[in-house]
Amino acid sequence: MARSKTIPEGTVAPAPSPEFSRPVAVAALGGRDEVRELLATPAECAALAPRLGVDRLDRLVARLTVGLRQAGRAVAVRGTVTAAVTRTCVVTLEPFDSEVEEAIETLFVAGLDDTAGVGEIEVDAVEAIDTEPLMGGRIDLGELVVQCLSLALDPHPRAPGAAVDPVWTADEAPEPEPEKRVLGDVARIRRGARR
Repeated sequence: MARSKTIPEGTVAPAPSPEFSRPVAVAALGGRDEVRELLATPAECAALAPRLGVDRLDRLVARLTVGLRQAGRAVAVRGTVTAAVTRTCVVTLEPFDSEVEEAIETLFVAGLDDTAGVGEIEVDAVEAIDTEPLMGGRIDLGELVVQCLSLALDPHPRAPGAAVDPVWTADEAPEPEPEKRVLGDVARIRRGARR
């Protein structure tokens, strides 16, 4: 018989470790932008597949440019994520392979999680840039890549060429021809009278 373990009040369970972690210390970044290429191992791909909701993740690669901004108070990350995935088609229920490519453009900003001092941070005018808090002097490029890929995946994957049969609602269904409708009504009345 399994024994249940009582967790003392106020205890926080440890956070699960990320499947694809590539931490970078902000202090280690130099004055110039750096290009980083991240490649998931087969074991990391296998661990990520359930989290991403895919049947299989065969390849995950990211090419990122990372650099300090705003006198070291921010880190800009830009690049591309590519992945080869196997998904199940929502129409045919058959697995199919697809390639996913998504751009990343994120600015990690120190003090963003505080309400004090946010007005002092200059964020680029480009609205397409995601802004995240920079906490603990570290960013995890691997986790950023996984989150970007997760958002790029279609929640209702369809294999190329898979088509859905048209479904009519009551408002869209074609009207039967008048004589067929009347004969159908007579047939229903007769069936009701025989019972």
